[in-house]
Amino acid sequence: MAAVGPGAAGYPITYIWDISSLEKPKQTGYYSAKVKGIDHNQFINGNFAYQSNYGGGLHILDISSIPKDPSGKSVKEVAHFDIYPEDDDLSGGGIIEFVGTWSHYPYFKSGYIVVNTIERGVYIVKRS
Repeated sequence: MAAVGPGAAGYPITYIWDISSLEKPKQTGYYSAKVKGIDHNQFINGNFAYQSNYGGGLHILDISSIPKDPSGKSVKEVAHFDIYPEDDDLSGGGIIEFVGTWSHYPYFKSGYIVVNTIERGVYIVKRS
């Protein structure tokens, strides 16, 4: 069976929902990542979404445009930390396997982000 939908090509998808009515939530759009991977563990902190995308690493998206443009077309990646660079030469810049970034924690007042990985332990990074 062939894959279908926005994620069929293997690029992580962030779906955008309007939940102003919990009885009638509406999907308004989505953002598609530029590097292949498996998306998971997304956290929102202020105007930013922090995502662990396994082999794709930690991605930080500016989501401040969503209230005015809920389609997701104005969402922009503003930072990226590659945990698994050995897959960078592949088509699409990544692999769809459980390697690399496991999770992260973006809520320290200092702005530091702790990134936990499967193969390489823990990194501490900061968006600049």
